[in-house]
Amino acid sequence: MDRFPKRKPNRLKNYNYADNGLYFITICTCGMRCILSHIEAKRSFAQPYVLRLSPNGDAVEAAIAGVGQQYPNIAVEKYVIMPNHVHLLLRVGLNCDNGKEGPPVQTVIGHLKRSVSLRLGRSIWQKGFYDHLIRDQQDYVHHWNYIEANPVKWVEDEYFFADEP
Repeated sequence: MDRFPKRKPNRLKNYNYADNGLYFITICTCGMRCILSHIEAKRSFAQPYVLRLSPNGDAVEAAIAGVGQQYPNIAVEKYVIMPNHVHLLLRVGLNCDNGKEGPPVQTVIGHLKRSVSLRLGRSIWQKGFYDHLIRDQQDYVHHWNYIEANPVKWVEDEYFFADEP
């Protein structure tokens, strides 16, 4: 008699997340609260938006910057800190000529989330995270562009919903 709903596993079965590879990661704030940044529309082709980090977002950015120092075999290739979530392109196995694997992705993301929580004195994160294993160059470019365009999409969605009655 289980009172709690069963969580759907969100990791690939029988896949070693410490293997060399590229991962698209999404981490959300608890309750999807918009506490990490604010995105303002500029309505200019050259600069369609301005993204301003909150103090919470500053803590996230500092934690992201520390990933490579904490884990030499890991690199954050691209990221964006949105108002209520973070996207990362994470490379595992950056310096693996020595045959050693990097730490599992779960360990890296757990450390990043704990680092932010320690800086802020409280947790701001939803449980878990979303990951996608990058399969080829086309998939990599797609997710790179997704990260790049995410703030513009946020601004467009904001104006779409602002017009709703």
